[in-house]
Amino acid sequence: MMGPLNQIFPATTALLVVSALLFSPISSAGKLYKWVDADGNVSYQDTPPPDGQKYEATQLSEKKLGRLKTETADTKLDDIANAAPISLYIVSDCDSCDFVRSFLDNRGVPYTAKNVESDEALKDELMNKAKKMQVPATEIGGKVVFGYRKAEIESALQAAGYPSSKPAAEKEAVSQN
Repeated sequence: MMGPLNQIFPATTALLVVSALLFSPISSAGKLYKWVDADGNVSYQDTPPPDGQKYEATQLSEKKLGRLKTETADTKLDDIANAAPISLYIVSDCDSCDFVRSFLDNRGVPYTAKNVESDEALKDELMNKAKKMQVPATEIGGKVVFGYRKAEIESALQAAGYPSSKPAAEKEAVSQN
C-alpha cells in the first residue's frame, strides 16, 4: 500500500517520516560525566574520565542539556566561588598582603579582603579558622595558607576547582587596555 503512495507523493512521504522521527517522544536519556582535570579545566563527556579521576555523573535530560549549553565561564567561576569561597585576611601597609592580593587579582578569582587590624570580630574569625594570628592568611574553601606562598596558594586554588587563569575574553579585554 505504501508503494503507490510513495511513487505519487515521494516528497510528502519523506517529510512524514522525518517529522515522525523528529517529533516522536524518543528519550535522549544518557549519562553526562563532569570532572576537573589537573589544569583546572572542567570537562563534560558522555564517558567517565580516564585514570579513575573523581567525577560527577548526571542523568541527561533535555532540561539539563539546555542549561549546560548556556553555561559560561562566569557561571562556572561563580559556582566554584560559592562552593569554595576565598577570604584574604590582611592589615594595612603589608607588602606580603599586597602581593597576595595582586596574585589573586591577576588570577581572576573572586575573594573577600578582610582587614583584621582594628576589627576584633575578624581577629576572632581568623583565630577560629587558622588557629593563629598571622597575615596575610588566605583561606580557600577551608584551607588556610599563610604568607605569600604562591605555589601553596596555587595548589589550594586548583584543589578547590578554580581555573588556572582568567577566561580568554577577560584576557583580551585586559590586553586591549
